[in-house]
Formats: sequence, C-alpha cells, structure tokens
Amino acid sequence: MSWDALLPSLMFMTIGIVLIAAIIQFAMFLRRKRNREAAANAFHADERSALARKAEETTAPPERPPRR
Repeated sequence: MSWDALLPSLMFMTIGIVLIAAIIQFAMFLRRKRNREAAANAFHADERSALARKAEETTAPPERPPRR
C-alpha cells in the first residue's frame, strides 16, 4: 500500500471506529429505564419537552400583591 492510499483508509477507519463507539455508548445509555424514558420523550413527535408538559400540569403559585 502506498503512502497516498494509507491516509484516506486511516480516515475512514477512524470514522468507522468513532461511529461504532457512539452506537455502543448510546446502547449503554439506554440500559437504564429512566434514560429510555428520556430518549422516548426526546424523540417523541410532540414538540414540547417533558419539562414543559410537567410545568403545564402543575398549578401556578398564588399571586402576591405588588410591593410599594
């Protein structure tokens, strides 16, 4: 193999290894149930986040009179 062909092949191998590592890390992330729920909320078709939905469900604090 000549030196001209070595660099592109190393580049593609590096890209492949990084992609494989990212896939493995994402699979390890999804092992916990809480993380699976977070991923499902992130990829859900609803545009609002889970935090925004939770904020809408809670009651607003009572309004205080303005300060003088």
